Amino acid sequence: MKIKLAEIKNRHQTLCMLGNKKLPIKLSYAVGKNILKLQEEVNSIEEARIKLVQQYAEKDENGSFKMKDGHYDVGENEQKLNKEFIEFLNTETDIDIKTVLAEIVENMEDARFDALTPAELIALDFMLEYPQEIAEEAEPKA
Repeated sequence: MKIKLAEIKNRHQTLCMLGNKKLPIKLSYAVGKNILKLQEEVNSIEEARIKLVQQYAEKDENGSFKMKDGHYDVGENEQKLNKEFIEFLNTETDIDIKTVLAEIVENMEDARFDALTPAELIALDFMLEYPQEIAEEAEPKA
């Protein structure tokens, strides 16, 4: 699945919250697998962000990074840094997302499972497969 780097952190946070809910086993498994995959990406994005900040950070006469309020001091380079980081976050990457059939979510009315809010359902949508989509993918293309 193609996904912008800017979307990864939010999807990861949402799935982590859903990971604490009582869900059908297939959905729970998919959520767990996707948390792990997205966590790898979150870590890579953070490493890239730190490297970028260090590129723009000011150094003292000893070559050490200047700090301001517990953060690297980028001084006048802040706009350049922000512009470059925003461009970076708009980059698309391909992640192998574990999907489940949407009917699993549709059949969660069982008292054994926690109810999902509309916001949680929307957050899960990227990892749900709908039977119509599966049928269309299986059809040969002309």
